[in-house]
Amino acid sequence: VLDHLHVRCTGAGFWAGISVMSAHPTLRDCVLTTNNWGGLQLDPGARPAVTRCTFSGAQNRPAIFGAHIDAVPGFTNCTVVGNPGG
Repeated sequence: VLDHLHVRCTGAGFWAGISVMSAHPTLRDCVLTTNNWGGLQLDPGARPAVTRCTFSGAQNRPAIFGAHIDAVPGFTNCTVVGNPGG
């Protein structure tokens, strides 16, 4: 569980602020901002539960990318603003 985590100014070497690979983490009340290579990268097996998180100011990639359509129901009450693609 990541609760009230603030991730900012990441992305060197083409890594997102947080990368989830075939895992099912819980992120609550987190802020991912000003990340050079997107905020949250998900591989096809990732199924996170993401609640009340804010994704803003991502550069070069969308705030959330790589997500399989089955991962979408795991996102609730999040704010995504000021990123490429939304």
